[in-house]
Amino acid sequence: MNYKINKVGVIGAGTMGGGIAALIAGTGVSVVLLDVPADDVDRNKTVKALWERQRKSSPAALFTPEAANLVTLGNTEDDFDKLRECDWIIEVIIEQLEPKQQLMARIEGVRKPSAIVSSNTSGIPISSIGAKCGDAFRKHFLGTHFFNPPRYLKLLEVIPTADTALEVTAFIKDSGTNHLGKGVVICKDTPGFIANRIGAFVNQVRMLAAIENDYSVEEVDAITGVLIGNPKTATFRLADLVGLDVIWNLNRNQHAALLNDESRELFTSSEILNKLVAQKALGNKTGAGFYKTVQTAASREFFPLNLKTGQYEPPTKPRSALYGEVKDIEDIGQRIKEIFKRTDDRDAIYLIETTLKILAYAARCAPGICDSIAEIDNAMKWGFNSALGPFEMWDALGVREGVAMMREREIARNRAVDVAGAAARELTNAARIAEEMKTRAAEIARDAEIRSREIEKQEAIEAAEISSRRLVDSQRIEKEAETTVEKIARDQKIRNLEIARNKALDTAQIAAEEAVEAARVAKAKMVDAERILAEQDLDARKLERRKVLEQLEIARVQVLREAEIASQEEIERARIASERGLDDARIGHQTERRKLEIARERAIDEANMEKAIALYQKSLEESAAAVEAENARARAVEAAERATTAGEAEIASRAKVVGVTAAELDAERTRIAAEAEKIRKAVEAEAQRLIYEAETCSPTVPGWGFSSASFWTAWKASSPLRPSRWKRSTRSRSCSLAGPAPRGWTGRTGTAEVAAAAHRSARPTR
Repeated sequence: MNYKINKVGVIGAGTMGGGIAALIAGTGVSVVLLDVPADDVDRNKTVKALWERQRKSSPAALFTPEAANLVTLGNTEDDFDKLRECDWIIEVIIEQLEPKQQLMARIEGVRKPSAIVSSNTSGIPISSIGAKCGDAFRKHFLGTHFFNPPRYLKLLEVIPTADTALEVTAFIKDSGTNHLGKGVVICKDTPGFIANRIGAFVNQVRMLAAIENDYSVEEVDAITGVLIGNPKTATFRLADLVGLDVIWNLNRNQHAALLNDESRELFTSSEILNKLVAQKALGNKTGAGFYKTVQTAASREFFPLNLKTGQYEPPTKPRSALYGEVKDIEDIGQRIKEIFKRTDDRDAIYLIETTLKILAYAARCAPGICDSIAEIDNAMKWGFNSALGPFEMWDALGVREGVAMMREREIARNRAVDVAGAAARELTNAARIAEEMKTRAAEIARDAEIRSREIEKQEAIEAAEISSRRLVDSQRIEKEAETTVEKIARDQKIRNLEIARNKALDTAQIAAEEAVEAARVAKAKMVDAERILAEQDLDARKLERRKVLEQLEIARVQVLREAEIASQEEIERARIASERGLDDARIGHQTERRKLEIARERAIDEANMEKAIALYQKSLEESAAAVEAENARARAVEAAERATTAGEAEIASRAKVVGVTAAELDAERTRIAAEAEKIRKAVEAEAQRLIYEAETCSPTVPGWGFSSASFWTAWKASSPLRPSRWKRSTRSRSCSLAGPAPRGWTGRTGTAEVAAAAHRSARPTR
C-alpha cells in the first residue's frame, strides 16, 4: 500500500501535543489539533488557550508565524469526526493506560483504512495501548516518541509492535527522517525504550556517586559537562531543567517495570531527591531544585544545594585541575582516553567509576531494547545533545581496555561485558558488509517483483512483506555505510563556507578598525576638552573659595570690633545695600543659567561636541556682567558683615549661594559629557553592525525558491538564537541543506534540511 500524508490529526494540545502540531505545520502540512471541550460558551476555549502558548513560545515552536494558519482547532466531542480526513493520527494525552485505550477505541471507529495511528507515550507499553483494537487497526498502529521541544530536539523514537506492518514502520521512519528532519531510531517495546532507559540510569549513577563520595553539586557539573562532550547543563542543572518531579516519576516507573533488571534497585530515588520533590522544589519551573535562583543587588545568581546539609549556599565556582589539563584536546574520544589514564586524580576517579558503570549497563540492555548498538549511540546523542554515544566512548577507550577495567572493578558480569565487546567489534565490520547486503536486497526485490506478476494476490503480498523486511535491514546498514561519504561532503562544504566567511570577516575587520579609530580620535578630542575645562574650573573654584574665606575672616574680625559702636541707622543702610546686592546677584545668576541652557540645546541639536564646547566657553565669557554683579553682591555682603553680628548669618547664606552656582555648573558639564558618551556608543554600534553583516553572509540555499538573504531574514525572525549569541564556529552556522523531500508528503520541499540545520545550530537542552 502506498501511504500519503496530506493531513495530520493531533489529540492533546499540551506542551508536547501542541509542539508536535507546530512542527508538522511548519513543514507545510495541514493539522487538526483537538483537546477536551471547555465548560464555557466557547467549547474550544481550552484548545485555543493552549495553542496560543505555542504561538508565543520562546524558543519559537513555529517555523514561521504563517504556519499557524495550517492548524485547525477543535475539541474531542464536537470535532472528532474531522479525524476521518487525516492520514496520520497522533495521540498525546495523559500518561495513563486506560484513557489511552478508550481513545484508541474511538479512533478505530473514525479512521480511514489507510490512516496510521501512533502514541507519543514515553513509558507505557505500546502493545498494551492498542491491545483491545482489531487486527486492521493494530497493523497500522505503533509508537512515536518525540522529545521536547519537538522542533529543536532531533531524536524521534519509533516503536513498532509485533502486529505493526513493516511498510508502516518503514514509511514513518522515512517521513520522520526526510520530511520532519529527525534522527529516527527503531526501538523495541520495552520500558523507557532507549533514551529514557539509559538516560535515567546515567542520571542516577552520577547523582548517587556524588552523594556517596562527597562531591558537591558544582564539582559534578564542572566535570560532567563539556569536558566529556555533554552540554553545559551536565548533571544537576539538567535535572533542574527536565524537572525533578519528572525524574522522580521516571525512576519510580522504571523500578516498577524492570523486574528482571539486575540494576533495578539503582532506580530508587535518593533521600535528597525525595525531600526536594516533597518540598515542591522541582527545578527551574519552581525557581529551586539542586540550584536556587537568587536575585542579588548586582545580578541573578544560582546558589547550589549542599547535598549534606540540604541548604543552599553561595556559588564557589570550583576549579578542576583535570579540566585545565585536558580541555585543549579537541577530539573528545582522545580527551576521555587521557582522563582514564589519570587514576590518581579525584575528578578523573569520579568520571572513570561512573562511566564504566554506564557503558556496562548499555551493553547489558542492548539486546533487549533495539537491534543495533548504533541505534543506542544515536539515541543518546540526538536525545541529550552528547558528542559521543556509550559505545563510541567505549571504542575510544579501547574495547579490550574497557573490558579489563570493568572486570577489575567487578562492575558487571563477565559474560555481559564479553557480549558487549563482541557487539562493538561487529560494528566495525558493518561498513564492509553494507555493499553486499545492498546488492542482495536489490536481487530479492527484483525476484519479488517478478513473482508478484506470476502468482496470485495473496502470495504477492507475502513476498512483498518479506522483501520489505530485508530491504529495511539493508537500508539500515547502507545508511550507516553512507554516513562517512556524507560527512566528507559536508566537511568540504563547511571548508568552502569557512573561506567565504574569512574573506567577509577581513573586509568587516578593516571597516570596523576604521570606525573604531574614528571613535578613538573623537573620544580623545572630547577627553582633552573636558580636561582643559576641568582644570580651568578647578583653578577658578580654588581662587573663589580662597577669596570667600579671606572675606569671611576679615568680616568676622571687623564685626566683633565694630558691633558695639554700630548704630541702628547704619544697620538699616547695610540691610538695604545687602538686599540690593542680592537682587543684582540673582539677576546675573538667572541670566547666566539661561545662556548656558541655550548653549547646551544648540550643542545637542547640532551633534557637534567641539562646537558645544566652544559655545559653552563663549557663554562663560558673556557672563562677565554676572561676575560683576557677583562682585557687587560680595561688596554688599562685606558691608553687612561689618554692621553687626546678625550680619554674619547673611554672609554664610550668600556663601551658600556661591556654592549652589558652582554645583549647577558641574551638572552642566556632566550633561555635556553624557552627550559625548552617546556619540561614542553610536560609533561603536555601527562598527559592530558591520561585523555582524559580514559574519551572517551565506550562499544561496539549494533546493529553496528564495535567496540566502530572505532565508536568513525568516530564520532570524523564527529562531530563538540571535546572531549576537552565535559562536564563531562554522559548525554552528553551517547551512548544508541537501536532500530530496520524502515520497508521499505534500508539504514544502526542503523543510527536513531546514529542521536539520536547526538541530545543528540551536542544540537546546532537553
